[in-house]
Amino acid sequence: MSTATKTITQVPTEPTNRRRWMPTVVGGLIALAIVLAFWAPWAGEEATTPVDIGNQYMEARNAFDAEKAGALMSADATVLDAPRMSRTELEQGFEALRVYDARWEPFDCTNKPGTTLVTCDYSLETNLSRIVGHTPVEGSILLLVEEGQITRLVHNFNYDDYGTNVFGKFLTWLGAEHPGAIDQVYVERDGVMSPNLEPKALAQLEGYIEEYDRALNS
Repeated sequence: MSTATKTITQVPTEPTNRRRWMPTVVGGLIALAIVLAFWAPWAGEEATTPVDIGNQYMEARNAFDAEKAGALMSADATVLDAPRMSRTELEQGFEALRVYDARWEPFDCTNKPGTTLVTCDYSLETNLSRIVGHTPVEGSILLLVEEGQITRLVHNFNYDDYGTNVFGKFLTWLGAEHPGAIDQVYVERDGVMSPNLEPKALAQLEGYIEEYDRALNS
């Protein structure tokens, strides 16, 4: 006698609803889209356009943040700045800006459509201008941006008014009160009197500016 073998297949009592998972997936996608909508504008705070890079550079300048400024510049960038500093002197140069308490604001960075040359116009105040009550000085910084980095910086600054009515007054006082100090804290670079970027000299300069303020405003 042979034994019959039966194969039993489990059949669902209800047909599978293939669309049951759709609301969950759609809801998840909507939630993700909302998160991305809020996250995208500030994610990483990365510069994406030449004007973005210009804005971030000026923000770094106002914060005396040489590390941030350097990250926006190519390693071989050409820098013609005021006060004079090279690409390799950013840290010391930005320390000089801090000693002067230089504020390049408000500023406005623009570029012509289709170009990567950015112009950042600004109003400048320093502790020297505030000490004598001088109005802000206008100027501009030109930035050539290539492949997402600043490759050239040229600072256009009308020195005539500031040099005579702000900086010149400080030099006159410094020479009278501390003979020989000018040669200690300033050097001539390309025909321009710029701070000596050595840490000791910058510390001396900061002390002289504080004394100058007390002498005129105390």
